[in-house]
Formats: sequence, structure tokens, C-alpha cells
Amino acid sequence: MAKYKVTVHTHNIAAATTMNNVFIKLIGEKGESKRTWLTSLNGGFYQGTGSREFDVVCPFSLSKLVLIELDKQPLPLFPLDAWFPSKVVVMTPEGDTCQFPIYRWIMDTEVHLFREGTAKRLCDETNHLARYSRELEMKTRTEQYCWDTYKEGFPGSMKANNPLDLPSEIQFSFTKATQFLFTATTGITELKLMGYSDSKKSWKNIDEISNVYLNRTVISDYTQKHWKEDEFFGYQYLNGCNPMLIRRCTDLPANFPVTGDMVKPSLRGSSSLLKELQVLYSMSKWDSLLKVA
Repeated sequence: MAKYKVTVHTHNIAAATTMNNVFIKLIGEKGESKRTWLTSLNGGFYQGTGSREFDVVCPFSLSKLVLIELDKQPLPLFPLDAWFPSKVVVMTPEGDTCQFPIYRWIMDTEVHLFREGTAKRLCDETNHLARYSRELEMKTRTEQYCWDTYKEGFPGSMKANNPLDLPSEIQFSFTKATQFLFTATTGITELKLMGYSDSKKSWKNIDEISNVYLNRTVISDYTQKHWKEDEFFGYQYLNGCNPMLIRRCTDLPANFPVTGDMVKPSLRGSSSLLKELQVLYSMSKWDSLLKVA
């Protein structure tokens, strides 16, 4: 008989606990285990309580593990709940440790496949179940994470009517959503008390806007101090919601502060700023064509 030591970790986030029955099946290169109920006197899988250890016994060694199957079923008279396991660690009879990262919500009674955590390309997968698992994951992600255009010229976004349509893994946690709600409520209340929430007066200068800053942080203070600087403006643009809207400059702007006379000593022969810009543009286009070829 071959004994596998299975350690299940539940993530420490709000509502990650499950009281449902959890089942596991180990799949290796030479076979698979029986579907095993992970049960003990400790009850369910609780968030923030570390890990739970179980034994899965097989009549023979499964060789190298490639997959695990996880599913959960509600107890009689108990509701189906959500569970957020972080990972499953399996110690084999040969003494090897296999990591199966999960980090996702399991909210139904379906069987979910998880591959061993070793990074592999699709062409390296020799086990047909592992290949099937990858193909199924890609198909599911393609259906869940669709790109959409709200309006022409606007930054792209995920295709969803509201936040609840997004996959549960990328929705804000209960804690984060509560924090957002508290911050928004506090800000609106402060604006109301200061008389700004219903005000229709125009700002006279930038200092008046500065007086309305609420919930100041180190980042907000730094931004307020440096927002006029070119370097910080470029940093904000590159880290903005859609840096793909940046376009290469092919002409010198009319208000460009650098003149040809200022840089003439650094240019070659009779070259000019415009000529240098055109040369760089031509070189970048040629480089892009070489990369595509």
C-alpha cells in the first residue's frame, strides 16, 4: 500500500471557510487514487487556521503526480457555500513534495482539476489528462475574460455589465469593498460638512482645489507637489488606465521649446531636429518589421 500525505491550505480572506464535504483524487503517471473524503474531527476548512493534513491510501504508487481533482458537496440540510483554498501539498511515498496552487473560489459541486505547480509548456505535457486540463482552463478563461470597447477612443475594459459579472477571483473581497464604501461615505460626509457637495461655484485657482483634499496620504501629498513636473507626468501617463494610447511623435510640436540653434553643436553636419526625428522614426519602423519577420 502507498500512503500519500495531503495538506490542504485555506486562504486567510473573508468568507473563505467551507463547512461542505471536500473530496480529492490524486492522478499520477501510472494511475489514480480513489475519490477520498477529506474528513476529520476538526470539522470544516477554516480561514486563517493554517493547514489540515489527511492521508490518501492507494494500492500502489502512482509515480509522478500530475493532477488533483477537488470537489465539495453540501451536508444534508446545510447550504452550499463558497471555499477559497490557497494550495494543496502532497508528500509522496517516495518522499517527494508536490505543490498544487489553487487560489480561486470553489462555489459549486463540480469537479475541478488542478495541475502540479512545476512550470511547463503545453508541448512538454505528456499526460493526456494534464493536456486536457490546460485546454479546459484556456477555454474557460477565454469565455470569462473578454475584452470590450465602451466607445471608440475610450480605454478598453473587460466585458461585463456590472462588477458581479466578473469572475469571483478578481472581484474585490468583502474587506476591500467595505473599505471602499467606508472611504466614499466618509469623503461625502466631509464634503457635505464643508459645504462643497452642493456647491456650484467655479474654482478661482489651484489653491482652492488643494483645500478640498480629504484623507491625505504620502502619495497624495507627493502628487500634489510634483504633478507639474514632466518626469512625474510621464510616469502617471505610462502607468495610467491605457498606456497603449501613447503614439510616437512624427513631427515637432509648434510649441516645442527646444530650437535647432540650441542643439546644432550636437548634430551631425547639416542635420536638424526634424531630420533626426525622421531618422529615428524610420529606424524604429524598420526594427519593427525585422521583429515581425
